Amino acid sequence: MQLGMVGLGRMGANMTERLRAAGHALKTFDPNVEGTASSLEELVQQLDAPRSVWLMVPATRTTSTTSAARASCASGASTTWTSASAAASGDAHAATA
Repeated sequence: MQLGMVGLGRMGANMTERLRAAGHALKTFDPNVEGTASSLEELVQQLDAPRSVWLMVPATRTTSTTSAARASCASGASTTWTSASAAASGDAHAATA
């Protein structure tokens, strides 16, 4: 499975390592840590459609990060954005652009 990971802090970095060890192909972005992409736009371009992107960002940044990420999608391409902070709060959601 191919997956994009946004946020490579303590939790995101560990999730990335475990998913890679389980055989998943990951592309990553974090503005503060080196990843495979230097922007959300580049991350979207690195993933094959339909795209799945997991957001591992603080809850206070979920809305702004999701909005920016959705704006990065190419027209007509299917991308699913999943917020780990929403899932942790019991309000799991996925936004498709």
